[in-house]
Amino acid sequence: MKPGPKEKAGDLNRILEFLARRDIPELSKEAFQNHCGEARADLLIFVAGLSTPDLAVPVAEAWWSGIAKKIMVVGGKGHSTENLRSGFRHHPIYHAVPTDDRAEADMVADLMIHHLNVPADKILIENHSTNCGKNAALALEVARTDGPFPRSVILIQEAAMQRRTYECFLHEWKETGAQFTNFALSIPHFRSEGETLTCDHPQKLDPAPFEYQLQLVLGEIPRLRDDEHGYGPNGSGFIGHVDIPAHIESAFARLQCTHASKIRKKLS
Repeated sequence: MKPGPKEKAGDLNRILEFLARRDIPELSKEAFQNHCGEARADLLIFVAGLSTPDLAVPVAEAWWSGIAKKIMVVGGKGHSTENLRSGFRHHPIYHAVPTDDRAEADMVADLMIHHLNVPADKILIENHSTNCGKNAALALEVARTDGPFPRSVILIQEAAMQRRTYECFLHEWKETGAQFTNFALSIPHFRSEGETLTCDHPQKLDPAPFEYQLQLVLGEIPRLRDDEHGYGPNGSGFIGHVDIPAHIESAFARLQCTHASKIRKKLS
């Protein structure tokens, strides 16, 4: 028997719970201090391949609360760049941010400086990376050129891509001694409405379309696998070995039967 919408929503939420890694319960200075025992992080790395510009707001608010000394915004031009450009162009407040032929990090940095009042000298920019592995590798190059190397790093990405981003940074930064604290932004919740699927967001954000969220979630498990098609040591080598729990693989297998066309091709 094929799973119904309620069962599909449950499987999607199980996978997303695995992907959306959070080491702290909220993005606050107090939560970071309780987790790490430090007053603030040396660096907050914000990967800017976003589905909506609104996701930058809680990051800027966290910086203003004193959670980190500096922010590094990371992201060049990749498969999600046009989604972000469109999000800016159609945004009721941030539509004036220039988008033509611009990298993700440049657009988000402009937003944070000119609309969210983060001082420009507190923002580092990496704007050449085109995929998750390059995000980590080129961010490392930027970090090495900016004074004392950061030892405590808060790593922030969209929910579905947080675990892969973390694994890429672990792999590329493994010789640095940096300690990462993960915080996945705005974790959606999938649910059924009659015979259809939809998703809700916990914050008052302009959410990405359901189909986009679905593709993000379903595209991650094949990438995290350590086989010839994945990103582990036996595949592309972008990340170390990741143990994917059996119940997550089972949930993915059930969804693959009915949503195979929604699984993103391996682009990044």
